[in-house]
Amino acid sequence: MKLIPFIASLALLSLFSSTLQATAKVEFLFTDGTSIEDTSNSGDTSGVWSGSPATTNVDGGGTLNMGYNNDYQTFGLQANNTTNTLTLDSAISSGKQTFEVVISAHDISAAWASPEGLFVDTGKNIQFELVDSLGLGAKVGIRGAWNLVEQATDLYVYSDDTYGNAAISNIEYARTDSGAPAAVSSLLMGVSDITLQIEVDFDNNGSWTSRAKWGGSDWVDLTQNGIGFADITAINIKTSYASNTYSWGSSGVGDYVEISGFS
Repeated sequence: MKLIPFIASLALLSLFSSTLQATAKVEFLFTDGTSIEDTSNSGDTSGVWSGSPATTNVDGGGTLNMGYNNDYQTFGLQANNTTNTLTLDSAISSGKQTFEVVISAHDISAAWASPEGLFVDTGKNIQFELVDSLGLGAKVGIRGAWNLVEQATDLYVYSDDTYGNAAISNIEYARTDSGAPAAVSSLLMGVSDITLQIEVDFDNNGSWTSRAKWGGSDWVDLTQNGIGFADITAINIKTSYASNTYSWGSSGVGDYVEISGFS
């Protein structure tokens, strides 16, 4: 499915089946700087946003900004463990459903705070979750972690279930992983675009897989043995950080993730 640019409107979320029976699309119909809650849904499956403050940028591009950048500051993300939830009015439970998010720009390195030394924890995380009516789900995201040798923050891409099922593979890669696929060597802080994808197959007992790509790389498989989706009732965007010293930022500087589209 082709992404709709964020210039005039935003195709923020579209879940679709093999027969196109169920879609959910959220469009930003207001000017830049709009709250995520102030949206209307023109898709076949309506839903309501709730949670922490999140807004579009004010640079004319209309991207959804999480954190701090030069164009807009989402003040709610000074808090830790934030969640924004789109609760669907009607559950989706048939066909093959693909969820995809595109991160057009990011910096979760805490470089603004000039980290240095041995006991540094720049860990910062943003993840996207599909959740079913039982509270179970799948997640995919990116996070940063301090590399002591290089004295810099490495970027990780990861996927797992949301409820700790040991039978489902928790996959995580960084460019420094010697056993990672070749494409992971280009997973650098700031690389764009990063595309994260979860596919749920209700024709195969709710099994699911995930994968990611960035820059001009090929797809990199993440979790491939997901199981157990009863339906899809909600989508979560979650953020967190490990240390108040290296939070999302303050005084106009900090870390950020800009989301240019969901499909």
